Amino acid sequence: MRKFLNYFLALDSFYSLPFAFAVLTVFFIGTIFTLSFKHLPEQIPLFYSTSWGESQLVSKLQFLILPTVVSLISLVNFFVASQLPQNQLVLKRILITSSVFVNIIILVTAIKIMTIYY
Repeated sequence: MRKFLNYFLALDSFYSLPFAFAVLTVFFIGTIFTLSFKHLPEQIPLFYSTSWGESQLVSKLQFLILPTVVSLISLVNFFVASQLPQNQLVLKRILITSSVFVNIIILVTAIKIMTIYY
């Protein structure tokens, strides 16, 4: 894992902050979930794009979908960006920046879901 991390950080200085943000986002969502696990009801709303009611609810363990999605999107974007040639710098930065935006959206969603119950 350390070799993998050093590889990404050595590619471009633009990688280090978004990579750290992705790791912190996963850690923060996991911490929020762990600390509030006892206070959560058995079902929590997660799928807001579906119609109102039971279809929005998931078990509280399915809340872990959010940090999993953050991890997968970040890893795929970092991997694809690392495989692009050096002359594709703009595309690399677009991939990394889009990863940051997705992380922010998922982090805000997780915070909003957790603040419903406090």
